[in-house]
Amino acid sequence: MSQAQSSLARAEKHHEKAVKKARVAVGDLFQEQAKFMGAQVAKYASELDQAAQQLSAVVNASKAELTAEEQAEAKNSSVGWGGKAMEERARTGAKVDAVFRELKHLERKRGRDVEEATRHALEPLDDATQMLSRRMGDLSSLSDDAKASLEWAAKKGGVGASIMDRLNITKDPKGVEKVLEAAQNITAQKIKSADAAFAAALANNTNITQATVKKIEQGLVDAEKEEIKRVRR
Repeated sequence: MSQAQSSLARAEKHHEKAVKKARVAVGDLFQEQAKFMGAQVAKYASELDQAAQQLSAVVNASKAELTAEEQAEAKNSSVGWGGKAMEERARTGAKVDAVFRELKHLERKRGRDVEEATRHALEPLDDATQMLSRRMGDLSSLSDDAKASLEWAAKKGGVGASIMDRLNITKDPKGVEKVLEAAQNITAQKIKSADAAFAAALANNTNITQATVKKIEQGLVDAEKEEIKRVRR
């Protein structure tokens, strides 16, 4: 009886040591992946900001150009009121207003997109916590610390590039329209690229987290098998 109790005590001590070692590994994993994904969220937010600010620069420059053309025409007494030039400016002005509304939509949507990216970035940690808690007990403190690290890293990000230094807007409403259309296309492509880059980073991070979690879990399984052997000796 005494020998069995001694074997059980040794097994419990071995199990406690294995769990403690696993918790350190989980904490390190969570912090590493949280900081990495926090940086990815920051990068994503920065790219969305850049896209919106560059489109804003084109809209503002377009408005300024149309205003300058109107003022120049007003000073030219040989040009009568109305006519083709005014019609072209009106059409281009409507285009500028449409792009401005698109810009405001992007700015409103930006916050929701970054929140969603943050939520997705936390999912691998939530899944890992749920999986490992079955063998390691409550991991909420490690999970909460990792989430705080991720959110802190995400907030460090800002606009990383300057707005376009030079805008090729010609003194012609049609030229303004072409620049606006090009700016819209560039903005859409930037956002698409940012979405794709974040999705790729998230997928890679998820794979790494899952693989490491499985390794930690297998280590606990092996430790449990060893404990059973110790008790039976």
